[in-house]
Amino acid sequence: MAGRADFLYVADSKLCSADNLSFIDRAGGRFVTVLPRSRREDKHFRKLLQTETPAWELVWDRPNARRREGARDLWSVYRDPLGSTEGFSLIWVWSTLLTLRRRILGARSRICGGARIDLEVEMILEQHRVRRYLKVKRVPRPEHTFKQKQRGRPGHRSP
Repeated sequence: MAGRADFLYVADSKLCSADNLSFIDRAGGRFVTVLPRSRREDKHFRKLLQTETPAWELVWDRPNARRREGARDLWSVYRDPLGSTEGFSLIWVWSTLLTLRRRILGARSRICGGARIDLEVEMILEQHRVRRYLKVKRVPRPEHTFKQKQRGRPGHRSP
């Protein structure tokens, strides 16, 4: 593939099939991929999260890249002792900023309204016992959308 044996193949979840992973491994390469939700390992890990907290290891701690006063960007990993069905290492990655963003801005978000967001933030601060270290301020940002009044493609005379 790469013309040499020590390559690193990075791809989305389409790479995650037994044939593809074995082919890369036999060629001496390494790979990083996303595990599809349909895999047994994903179901097992989600079930584990319901009953216990894995031993997450902090690997990256940096300031928020978008907002100076925003929450820190923490990335943690957990090496699954079972590994994948094919026998490869399985490492779960968790980002605090991505988790918050998905919960608040996601399409299926259950957190609607400022009061609910404030409550969720308070619960997080209490859970992690960081209330005295952080000053949290919610800043609403209006989002402008366009909705066409009539059917069809928009043109120069569209209202």
